[in-house]
Amino acid sequence: MRRYVANRIFGKLTNDEHLAFGSTLPLNTIRAICQRYANDKPLLRQMLAIVKKCKGDEQIIPEQLVEHIKALLLK
Repeated sequence: MRRYVANRIFGKLTNDEHLAFGSTLPLNTIRAICQRYANDKPLLRQMLAIVKKCKGDEQIIPEQLVEHIKALLLK
């Protein structure tokens, strides 16, 4: 499911839709989106903003995902 969202749905959204839809996704799906679009720096910045506002879930700690996204932005 994460791969489907990252490949087919998220790639067709506008910037405003990224923020609205991204805030409803579990962190593991956001991580998959970041992996898929690692070269899209504006999208990574948006995902970083979403994750910073997130309280977390059972599978991923937001602080670790923030560090992962920051590393992708530096590449």
